[in-house]
Amino acid sequence: MRKLLLLPVVMGLSAGLVAVAPTLSLTPARADAPASSQRPSHIEGRIAFLQAELHITADQMPLWNAVADVLRQNDQAMRSAWGDMRHDGDDEDVTALDRLTKMQKMAELRAQHLDKLLTAVKPLYAALSDDQKKNADELLSRGFGRMHHWHS
Repeated sequence: MRKLLLLPVVMGLSAGLVAVAPTLSLTPARADAPASSQRPSHIEGRIAFLQAELHITADQMPLWNAVADVLRQNDQAMRSAWGDMRHDGDDEDVTALDRLTKMQKMAELRAQHLDKLLTAVKPLYAALSDDQKKNADELLSRGFGRMHHWHS
């Protein structure tokens, strides 16, 4: 019985790891891999989900659009950075120092994106009702700010 109760938890964790796995590996993609092997962006769906979950009003739309634009820009920049990193050489040519340097650059890029996102979210958050803020707080605790990238 316990095994059956744990199954959804294990499956949820597995799904989370699968979603995070591309961000954990710095192994470049094969040069002969088709361009279609790059994961599609789901940023528009995420933006629509967040807008619906936050119950953005017509008056809040200009502030929301600023957040959505940052999410799109960050998504595109991260996708481009990951693509560049994948094409930086074969596995045999990449040293531990190369990988750490790439990891540091990605962390710096994420920090820059988080700064842009925070700058856009602050005025929106201030304009939210108490119920909307409660929703935003819950979404933030579940990775709202990660949208990866908020990250794909």
